[in-house]
Amino acid sequence: MASVVGSTTEKLSKLDINGELFFSVPNLHKNLTILSPDQIELARMLVEAGQSHLFQSWAEPGVEDEEKRGFFEQVARLNASYPGGLTSYIKTARELLADSKAGKNPFDGFTPSVPTGEVLTYGDDNFINFEEIGIREARNAAFVLVAGGLGERLGYNGIKLALPSETTMGTCFLQNYIDSILALQDASCRLVQGGCQNQIPLVIMTSDDTHARTIELLESNAYFGMKSSQVKLLKQEKVACLDDNDARLAVDPKSKYRIQTKPHGHGDVHSLLYSSGLLKIWYDAGLRWVLFFQDTNGLLFKAIPAALGVSSSKLYDVNSLAVPRKAKEAIGGITKLTHADGRTMVINVEYNQLDPLLRATGHPDGDVNCETGYSPFPGNINQVILWQNLSVDLFIFVKIHIETNCLTLFYQLSQTSAHIFLNYYFFTLFLSLSRKQSSNMDLLFMLLVLHEPTSWVALGDSLCKGNINLNDFRPFCIIDNFIITTNEKDLVGSNMVQVEGHAKHMDIDLIFLI
Repeated sequence: MASVVGSTTEKLSKLDINGELFFSVPNLHKNLTILSPDQIELARMLVEAGQSHLFQSWAEPGVEDEEKRGFFEQVARLNASYPGGLTSYIKTARELLADSKAGKNPFDGFTPSVPTGEVLTYGDDNFINFEEIGIREARNAAFVLVAGGLGERLGYNGIKLALPSETTMGTCFLQNYIDSILALQDASCRLVQGGCQNQIPLVIMTSDDTHARTIELLESNAYFGMKSSQVKLLKQEKVACLDDNDARLAVDPKSKYRIQTKPHGHGDVHSLLYSSGLLKIWYDAGLRWVLFFQDTNGLLFKAIPAALGVSSSKLYDVNSLAVPRKAKEAIGGITKLTHADGRTMVINVEYNQLDPLLRATGHPDGDVNCETGYSPFPGNINQVILWQNLSVDLFIFVKIHIETNCLTLFYQLSQTSAHIFLNYYFFTLFLSLSRKQSSNMDLLFMLLVLHEPTSWVALGDSLCKGNINLNDFRPFCIIDNFIITTNEKDLVGSNMVQVEGHAKHMDIDLIFLI
């Protein structure tokens, strides 16, 4: 016991609890003696991040001490659940709020244009052809349902998944989705000679508001015929609410010892899939597609097989399902944006941003209907199909060889991605260094990893030590607007690369999902 007390005292002595920082927050300073060293560090972080107001109404030591410790337990959870912690969350929030207040245009420098895609008409020969391809591919897919919200806007106090998707039988949305996935699973496996036993995974992202009720809905209905092992629930954590444009964290109106929180948004689903290990499990199982869909779209599965067939046939990495959209209709439009520096991306642009963006870039009438009677920019419905390997199997080896002042990049992907990328057995890209380096180090590796970082670090270490033959690698290379050369003269804007002594021109775009 004495050693524990001694250790705590030693930690406290290093925290400078009597320093100017804590003296500037009197109610916190008086309560430091009831806090652990870790809690004091969290307090320091909050004060340094401009959150002193959180302690303004704290009681004297000895009063409501458990609630005060509970406050730091919440802070610890919020800090751990956001990449970079609360410091990063607050910093990013301030930057975004400042940009918004200043009227900064997030699309400054970008020119909009209509993206390429496949227009499908339900039931025609083209649709049926893609549908047949999609049904065959379905056994190699996983479905991810984003369902963190309640039906309050619809005058319904329960989870939206429990709402009836039609009035004849009263089938709820979740049963409709599971019935559709099971039907796809059965149809896809029947196309395999001798049949197959593949079970299509279903992941449901929930929140504090929906998690328990989603489990209850599943268990009380025997998972609507799906095996319980097929269904995984991932609960998103909440983030701190902001009180003003200075990104001061909001105190919960129900308790001065709580920070008010809210669900973080649908984007959490990607980090949850990665951190849960499901992406690796699916990758190892040979699954090729991840389909994301929303909690109340009863017609979606009439289009899913054909859309999956398009992704497979056209070799799409990312495929956004969209609907016809009237010009200026209050729904975002899928848009290709091209920056003045050559960068391109295809994203959803909200309707209240799309029209002024078009007007500002040479389209005086803004968003108008074309000859089809609809806007050329299709409506976003937040249904996305991703090629699974893009999410988990992209990693980059960067080798700097000091002796020759060359930077060599190895972009290596799985064999299944060969249909998308140039397939050279040994592919080396030389980038000139802006200045000569002086160092005794022969080799330096930088590793950006999405899949099994520990094993790849070990691999990089073995490669540095010469334990692995580079000829064992099958690199592929993706290049877009790099400054590339084999000497010390920069070739700005060139897409020329050195391939075993022969120059090749490349014109390939890639979005890195890191």
